[in-house]
Amino acid sequence: MIQVFNENFIDVAFAKTHSSEQAAYPASNVYDITRRRQTWRSAGYWLVESGKNTIEFTEEAIQLNLVATITPGAYASDALLFAAIKTAMEAVSTANFTISRDATTGKIKILSDLAGSADRLNLHWTDAPDFGTILGFDTSADDTGAAFYIADLLRIHTEEYFIFDFGAPMQPTGFFAVSDRNRPINISPSATVTLMGNPSDAWGTPAETFTITVRDFLLGYINPDGIAQSSPSGYRYWKVKIVDNDNPDLYLELGAMLLGAHAEMERGCPAFPLESNPISNSVVSYSESGQTWVGKRPKTVLHSFTWEKLTNTDIDTLMDFWEDVGTETPFFVCLDPNSVFSPDGMKWSRLVRFNNEPAARLLSPGNWSYGWALREEL
Repeated sequence: MIQVFNENFIDVAFAKTHSSEQAAYPASNVYDITRRRQTWRSAGYWLVESGKNTIEFTEEAIQLNLVATITPGAYASDALLFAAIKTAMEAVSTANFTISRDATTGKIKILSDLAGSADRLNLHWTDAPDFGTILGFDTSADDTGAAFYIADLLRIHTEEYFIFDFGAPMQPTGFFAVSDRNRPINISPSATVTLMGNPSDAWGTPAETFTITVRDFLLGYINPDGIAQSSPSGYRYWKVKIVDNDNPDLYLELGAMLLGAHAEMERGCPAFPLESNPISNSVVSYSESGQTWVGKRPKTVLHSFTWEKLTNTDIDTLMDFWEDVGTETPFFVCLDPNSVFSPDGMKWSRLVRFNNEPAARLLSPGNWSYGWALREEL
């Protein structure tokens, strides 16, 4: 049974919050599925906890350790965190510091202006390892004898998240997030992505946590009986958490997101065959001498099928849905939720819009067919 997601709870959320965003790629883009290519990009979210917020260092061989204490809290960008580290180190030192990302590796770099001095910056990670680990430094040994140090590992955040307050318990049956249709989603296959539900906006021990598999072009999770299994009515608060702290692009990116429910059918389903026809939008022309000129444009797919044996109630549901979205509003479908014709049915989840007006036929009293042609959204 194809699942058509006719409700996106995000559209009616009482409040939406997020971890970080770049000014040119705000989080509001990911909530608007009508413009898939307008994306959200992370700016680097850093949660600094008390007790894990110090850097111990010296600038002279015989000097006692100086302790820089970074103010605990949430920092919504690299720039804010780096400024806090600079402030903390300069508060206990006579040197000036530059905290940045190395231009070649993207790893975090700590630079002192003692480069021309006999003294050098010495970072005593073994005395206070926690914050160094967050930044990507190997804290099993101290860094000594130089004016600057580049972290051993790439780290771009402690996490990124989206939190939705629906004002009342909501029971979604599906979660999807996509980006550009023609390139892989900008989240690493090794990333840890979780969907969490909870009665309150406190995430230390959420009521339920679900692991989301990162596919090349999709984050997705469905349960037609309701994602929240321990609470039939669902939860008021839902959180999408992504930990991808060594992403080589230095940011995460998403273009459209749904947390919602699908339309339930009394009877009937799309009948085989399902046609999936690739569409190339590229323009190919030829000069008088026969040389080929190509204007390369994105590819997409047209999915065509016919619902069969629909009841009067079912056809009303689907017709009402058509009236709501028309050809102008995209929506998510999962074409193979039960993995009937593919080893991984979730890969057949698509952001689509109607390519043309659907055609309904009454075959006999209370027995309808309904033809759909869905064009995958770019």
